[in-house]
Amino acid sequence: MTTVARMGRDRDAFTLVPDQAAGGYRIGEIIDITFDHVRDADAGGYHIRVREIYYSNAEQKWKMKTTQALAPETSSNNGYPVCVYAVVYEQYQDGGYDTEDRGALWLLHGGNSSRGCVKIATVKGVHCFESIYPFSGYYLDMENTNSWALAGAFLPATMHLHCNNVNPAYYGFSSMESNIIVSEAVEDFVDPEAEEETTEETITEE
Repeated sequence: MTTVARMGRDRDAFTLVPDQAAGGYRIGEIIDITFDHVRDADAGGYHIRVREIYYSNAEQKWKMKTTQALAPETSSNNGYPVCVYAVVYEQYQDGGYDTEDRGALWLLHGGNSSRGCVKIATVKGVHCFESIYPFSGYYLDMENTNSWALAGAFLPATMHLHCNNVNPAYYGFSSMESNIIVSEAVEDFVDPEAEEETTEETITEE
């Protein structure tokens, strides 16, 4: 899909959105992951939100799936997101138009946690068979609140050319996972900034 990047927004805004006026192919997905670095004492862990934006050909509209997860960590040595070693995206089979949830997101992390691999969301999956290209882009906005820790990012790595169109890595991560998903909700995607632009244009014309 054709996308628009917007930098310098707050945590609830979208850094990357579909360019709805561009037309063309609407294949793929945008995945937005937000970590709350402040532990929720009442809930007993750290909140993680995943927002997946995709186009539904069946409904002829953009949709968004929001998944809420809770990492039930009690040790101060497991602070999020500093203990996250990697964000892993895998899907068990090639996707395409309007597929069911074929993919998943996991976090690999250390510290004193007994959960080395946690599942934070299921995702639709994309057309990836024999693809030699990684994700088209990713954006990182991180605040490190711990004076004793370092925050950084590794380059993305990809796995492709799945044997017989089945991805064994998906099943490997699934066998190790602790599912920490709390809730899932699907709704129409509304771009707040696009609505603001339309309103401003209308006022100007009047």
